[in-house]
Amino acid sequence: MDEQDLRLLEHAAIRNLTDIDYQVWNELGAVGAVTGDDFPVLSELAVIAKDKMKYFLTDRTVSRLDDAVKKRSRIKQAVDDYVCVMEKSDIKIIGRTDYRYPMSWKELSGMPPVFFAKGDLDVLNNVTFQGAAGIVGSRDPGRYSLYATKEFAAKLSSKGVVIVSG
Repeated sequence: MDEQDLRLLEHAAIRNLTDIDYQVWNELGAVGAVTGDDFPVLSELAVIAKDKMKYFLTDRTVSRLDDAVKKRSRIKQAVDDYVCVMEKSDIKIIGRTDYRYPMSWKELSGMPPVFFAKGDLDVLNNVTFQGAAGIVGSRDPGRYSLYATKEFAAKLSSKGVVIVSG
């Protein structure tokens, strides 16, 4: 796992475990604290929070940044957990600046800045040309559901269709 991957994992953990929401990211972008392709990590968010006067941040944003910094150990533990699962399951993390990030997703608003992928990553740009299929199911599926979903996903992916699950 390289330094950029660890940075993306920390950014994903911040997004998943804190109250830093779309409004906070927008405000940080609007005041020039981060750019659209940045993946800020805790150390950088702490500096931004300390420089709140420089950026004229709202109290809401400063409060959420401070709260995220207080969750440092929880975020670091989440990153360690992500690394363990990813290495065990051969999962990769893809950020918006990665050449494998689907080009069509870069044109749409609301697409994830970071996502996890498994399998042949070279087909990710097939999303643009051949589409994608989303597979959504139960948190507690039966054996037949697991079998049928695996077969269905395998047949679609063998035709170059990217399987997306959320």
